Amino acid sequence: MSIFDRRIVVCAATLGAIAASFVLAVAQGTIPPEAESPAARNFRRVDRFYPVSALLNLAQGTVRIVTIVPVDRASSFAVIDTVMSVVAANQSKRLRVYIILRGESGLQALQLATRYSDARVVYFWDPTAAVAGVWDSGATTAGTAWLYDTSAKFSDHPPPAALTVVANTDADVMLEGSELRSEAGEMVRRVEAKMASKTDSN
Repeated sequence: MSIFDRRIVVCAATLGAIAASFVLAVAQGTIPPEAESPAARNFRRVDRFYPVSALLNLAQGTVRIVTIVPVDRASSFAVIDTVMSVVAANQSKRLRVYIILRGESGLQALQLATRYSDARVVYFWDPTAAVAGVWDSGATTAGTAWLYDTSAKFSDHPPPAALTVVANTDADVMLEGSELRSEAGEMVRRVEAKMASKTDSN
């Protein structure tokens, strides 16, 4: 092995160690916000339902989509792609998305989380499935999305969703996005119309 080849191997090993330490630090919440990349800034580890429900309640007044996907399935990329197509089709700040990444691997969770960066999207890494199980552990095998309106209030358990879409495992694990996109878009339009009427009345 030449000196040049040895240098490449050393550089690759160093970068791998840095990436691994970054994943661990982000997951443990030890990286200060200013040091995080934009894509990883909205990436958080969770072990209890309370932090998720608190954040969802803070966003009351917006239309919220909650998605749960396993980190160890290649099909999860397609599920996230579908949800993010809904985000891309609607640029309103009245739409928020919370993606819960279920599984032990922090590296796989971060790979999914950094696929898309949007200030309206928060990724939760759920290594023990404690949070995913609060929704429906059976329905989240391939991927599920729940749509909540502006008044939905989260307590010990999620409230009834306005719409639930489960990934179809008979179609190479695809999440049907047309109904989710349509329903979310209509909800957002109603919220924006309501806010506009309040502004006009003042």
